[in-house]
Amino acid sequence: MGGSLTNSANGNGYVAIANVSQTLTALNQQYNGKIGGAMGWEYFNANNTNENIDPVGWTQAMYNAVN
Repeated sequence: MGGSLTNSANGNGYVAIANVSQTLTALNQQYNGKIGGAMGWEYFNANNTNENIDPVGWTQAMYNAVN
């Protein structure tokens, strides 16, 4: 299991949300829809795919990537 920072302010190693979403989509396709979900570090200031603080937008991006 792994996870991702949800905002660059939360630590080193941040990957843009759009990139995380694209990777999850690719993995979900590769594993025939058997990806269980996504884990984000620090939901309270999570970015959306436009890199604006929007925790609900982060959730929607992750949901779209795995469904």
